[in-house]
Amino acid sequence: MASKDDTPSLRQVLHAATGDRRKEAEALADRSPDDVDVDEAEVAVRRAHGDVDQNRDRDPRLRAVESPLASPDDAEHAREAPDDEAH
Repeated sequence: MASKDDTPSLRQVLHAATGDRRKEAEALADRSPDDVDVDEAEVAVRRAHGDVDQNRDRDPRLRAVESPLASPDDAEHAREAPDDEAH
């Protein structure tokens, strides 16, 4: 099981800086509990960056988060939300 530390990994920060949301989500999934997959982590990443598509403005999984980078807890909450496509 990965660490639940809320401090972003260097890899996650790097991908956040370059804007590669999918790679950032992979980094987040790697440090999240084993039952969080990359698609769920991507939802958390998109929420953290405010990347909400017009069609997703009512998707409860895409609510705002408190940090500019997603945490493992954010990814877990994405898993607990209604089961829609992450992208």
